[in-house]
Amino acid sequence: GGNIGAGADNDFLRVSFSALAENLPLALNVIADVVQHSTFPATEVELIRTRMLSALQAELAQPASIADRIFRREVFSGHPYGRSATPATLRAVTREDVVAFFNQRVKPTGALLVVAGDVNAASVQRLAAEAFASWTGTPAAAAAPPAIPAHGATEIVLVHKPGAVQSNILAGFPFITPRDPAVYPLTIANKILGGGTDSRLFLILREQHGWTYGSYSYFSQPHGTGSFAATAEVRTVVTDSAVTEMLRQLNRIRTEVPADSEITAAKNYLTGSFPLTIQTAQQIAGAVASARLRGLPDDYVLRYRERLTAVTRPQLAAAAQAHFTTDKMTVLVVGDGPALLPKLKALGLPLRVVDVEGRPMTEADL
Repeated sequence: GGNIGAGADNDFLRVSFSALAENLPLALNVIADVVQHSTFPATEVELIRTRMLSALQAELAQPASIADRIFRREVFSGHPYGRSATPATLRAVTREDVVAFFNQRVKPTGALLVVAGDVNAASVQRLAAEAFASWTGTPAAAAAPPAIPAHGATEIVLVHKPGAVQSNILAGFPFITPRDPAVYPLTIANKILGGGTDSRLFLILREQHGWTYGSYSYFSQPHGTGSFAATAEVRTVVTDSAVTEMLRQLNRIRTEVPADSEITAAKNYLTGSFPLTIQTAQQIAGAVASARLRGLPDDYVLRYRERLTAVTRPQLAAAAQAHFTTDKMTVLVVGDGPALLPKLKALGLPLRVVDVEGRPMTEADL
């Protein structure tokens, strides 16, 4: 009746087990076995490679996926957060590479064990000490990632997807780490700008103008510096108008302090919906693990709503002014190049053209 899984992101590897509380000893023993004795059979490596190549082929056909891949590359430049898998990189990884990485990196020093449920600390500590007694070692040091380069003036990057009947727009910039105190006022600012169907971007671009089915904004929170992005999928003929309005709203959240009514509504939504994310033991474990791995305070989950509620209007204004770098944005547009180029050039911003793999193109190429 249990469920085991594993996953990796840009920063962390996670192994999880969900089971009845009475089966905690078995759950810990299984996880301990996984992190110490995984063998990565060649047949399974090839099966996963085939699945990933198939998924990547489908992904590369989707304008939204193309936009996300090239946007991250533009925003993070040479930083690892800007990398994406390609067919060549997936084919190049050998089973020996996987085994070597696992043996070098999956070690107890720096590891985190989170247990949530009908258990007590003394029992968990005793069982964990028994299950992981033979697991030793310190992970190999990872090379320090390069700094994210400073961005110059706002620039449009037009990604030519021949025959596209709509445009995918992503406008954004490098943002903050999750440990920045500004995360609380910026969470509220993002909710006001594009964090739902009652946000400015959604109401203006969809409800007022009818340019899109939806326009939103979000910011990522990896261990290091994340990114902020505003997004929309619009008809080709209104792409320039949509870009202009998105940039106006991004600049507005930076330069105009939102009304008290907007701030209150955003706080009420965020604090009211947060309990829905920690209803189950699995959700609680995930929330605590994510906070601890990213270096957040021990009481982050407990005091999240309290800290959001305490944000003042001046704090929100200062955070938005400091971190919404609307004068140094990447504005990425994926669509039919010849149809979009004249209108986007008319916006008066520096403009580059690339293909769907990010390779430079000239106007003559179009």
